[in-house]
Amino acid sequence: MGRFLVWLSAFLFLLTACTTEEEGLCLIDADCGDTALYFCDKPTGECREKGTAPDTDSVGGGDTDGTENDQSDPTDQSDPTDQSDDGLPTGDNQPDSITDDAAVSDSDAVNPSLDPVTNLKLDSQIDQLALTWVNPTMAGLTSIKVVRDLTAFPQDPGFGELIYEGLDQAYTDTAVDAGKNHFYSVFACYGALGCSAPASMGGIPCYDRMDLVFVMDVSTSMSYILSDLEAEIGLVWDYVSQKIETTPTLGLTVFVDDVMLVNGGAPYATVEALKGDFHSWYQHTSTNQQTQSAEGNSDWPENSLDGLALTAEGFQWRSASKALRIIILTTDDTFREKPNSFTSGIPAQHTYNETVTLLKDGRIRVAAFAAKIGGQTGTANVEPGFFSPYNGKDAIPVATNGQVFFIDEVKNGTLSLVDAITGFVEEQRCTASDQE
Repeated sequence: MGRFLVWLSAFLFLLTACTTEEEGLCLIDADCGDTALYFCDKPTGECREKGTAPDTDSVGGGDTDGTENDQSDPTDQSDPTDQSDDGLPTGDNQPDSITDDAAVSDSDAVNPSLDPVTNLKLDSQIDQLALTWVNPTMAGLTSIKVVRDLTAFPQDPGFGELIYEGLDQAYTDTAVDAGKNHFYSVFACYGALGCSAPASMGGIPCYDRMDLVFVMDVSTSMSYILSDLEAEIGLVWDYVSQKIETTPTLGLTVFVDDVMLVNGGAPYATVEALKGDFHSWYQHTSTNQQTQSAEGNSDWPENSLDGLALTAEGFQWRSASKALRIIILTTDDTFREKPNSFTSGIPAQHTYNETVTLLKDGRIRVAAFAAKIGGQTGTANVEPGFFSPYNGKDAIPVATNGQVFFIDEVKNGTLSLVDAITGFVEEQRCTASDQE
């Protein structure tokens, strides 16, 4: 009975014990008296004044506003380092940014069931290529994509360089290189459905500059060619100045068994200066002499290979990426190649293969005015190297993507030398040097 009374007394004491922070243990806030000032810190059983922190050695702790601490959910496995650009946690499966609508990117996958553009056309112009097409009328069209490559036609929008995206029906590409092939594919795209099969077309931008050198046989039988050029070179000069560039870049190389780069291998400043040299070399043809050597010219092969090779190496050409390079070769006989010499004792300095390599490496196109028969009797076949292959190798005009003309047609008046030259230039202005 005595023990019970002791326990009951202690229990009653606990119910009424604390009215301030110092008055003892508590179970509820009311045990601490004025609840506007005090609260019961349940983890410690202490009455505390609102706005104070728990003792550092207390177990747990109360919130400063008298409410319980929120406990972290042990099942929340979100990575706190996964944040959006504004520093907010996003969660492992959330996008880095939040928008009103879900972000859906267009697909570049080719879907052959989608309608493509039609009537694709390409116009080669000076320093640019102009594309036009007709957009499809299929519902859902979101954009037209034009893709360019310098090696092959793009088969999907991700291949090559995307140079246009929109809904227009024309685009002019000005970031081009003259004389190089450009391959274009145009795709009609329908958002998430993907893009149509491509419509493709290639082209070569036209040159707005040209270096043209006459490489001329000045042996006795070639007087008529020099006479024609003296009379008509002004027409060639005018064509170039009107069609290509104001100040033409024309040069001259002459050969018999030896070779000379006339005017020091530099272009002529005026048409009068070039015309004067044509006249001088026209007069030279009557001497039957070499261009520089005192030796006579007593055989029929002439040194056209060295004439071509030394011009390729020695003329003051401008950059092949900017200027169209052309040689106009005139000869009515065959040639010799290294290590052979002419009867004058003058050695040939280049082989056929070396000459062709120099021309191709220099991106020089050769238009040759050549004969089909010649030699001492005038009946020998002199076509190889000009009209037909030479020792199994392509003829020079073929190897350089040039052209060959029958020189006898110039002699008999059925072919205009000037018309042939200007026509060849016009054809070459918008073609690649490596185009077959």
